[in-house]
Amino acid sequence: MQLERRMPSWSILLTAVFTREGQYNISTQKIFYYVLRDSSISSFEAQVSSHSTKISGNFSATSTSSHLRKRAVYIGYASDEKADIQLAITGASPYATGARDYLLQTLAGTHRYIFWFGDCNVNRKSTVTTHFANIADNDFQAYTYDCTCDLEDVYAYVNRLE
Repeated sequence: MQLERRMPSWSILLTAVFTREGQYNISTQKIFYYVLRDSSISSFEAQVSSHSTKISGNFSATSTSSHLRKRAVYIGYASDEKADIQLAITGASPYATGARDYLLQTLAGTHRYIFWFGDCNVNRKSTVTTHFANIADNDFQAYTYDCTCDLEDVYAYVNRLE
């Protein structure tokens, strides 16, 4: 006798931002992951359907124009040092996003994960992923970079009042 494993029926709400007129085809992944009571992670293949729609009309702008974004503030830096910081800012965003995306896609304790964070369990993975998501959500261009600190062996300092 063979038993069929049935999952509860779920509905997924999709929120999307459409920026121009056109034909849109909307679909989802077939594999979904979930956490069992014993904190292990399992998956199932969903029966999915796609949807196609055409959208037209007037669209409002959803993003801030780049010339209106807050710019980095530099205190106590020479012009060549400002260029180095700007280069670091440019690299920080994709680096942080890549770390966040890796953690979101990692389902079990890979060698890389265990090396940096220890054993993989639901609580620890959630904490680590949340921290990296918070880092990735920062606009590094909006920071104040202050080079006036004269404390010995201090390479970075976070002002808790900002």
